[in-house]
Amino acid sequence: MTPDSIWIRYSLVLLLWTALALLLAGIVMPMLNLEKFYVFDNEVSLLSGTWGLLSEGEWFLGLVLLLFSILFPIAKNLLLIGLLLRLPWLHGRADALWHALSVFGRWSMLDVFIVAVLVCSVKLGMLARAELLSGIYFFTASVLITNSISTGLDFRGRRAISGD
Repeated sequence: MTPDSIWIRYSLVLLLWTALALLLAGIVMPMLNLEKFYVFDNEVSLLSGTWGLLSEGEWFLGLVLLLFSILFPIAKNLLLIGLLLRLPWLHGRADALWHALSVFGRWSMLDVFIVAVLVCSVKLGMLARAELLSGIYFFTASVLITNSISTGLDFRGRRAISGD
């Protein structure tokens, strides 16, 4: 392994840790401020919105958001970090894990979140005004970083970087 490939791997790991921190901030920080009837304000985070859907019995949308916009992105970041660091417990499973990340990555994060925001805005109609807050920007930055790295690894040749 060349020093360049070590530098690249560790740079990508640092970027993925940054993306994970941005993701966690994006999940818990308010993403939308909903103003209803010009009287009531309500700040909504991805976590509080998902919890609200689940507690109101909207199981399908709540579970889809929980799985694909919260749990899978966290797992994806951690798995990418583990693959780049060549953790021993991943040895021999790297090809299957890369394939799984490639397949499931198409279903995660931004697209599901956008659908949820659209559903929310359609339900609100003319009754409310929505203002984007910082959480949406942290979440989006995390999605862009993680997906850029994941796509870049697919194009660069993940075997050269992961060593399996």
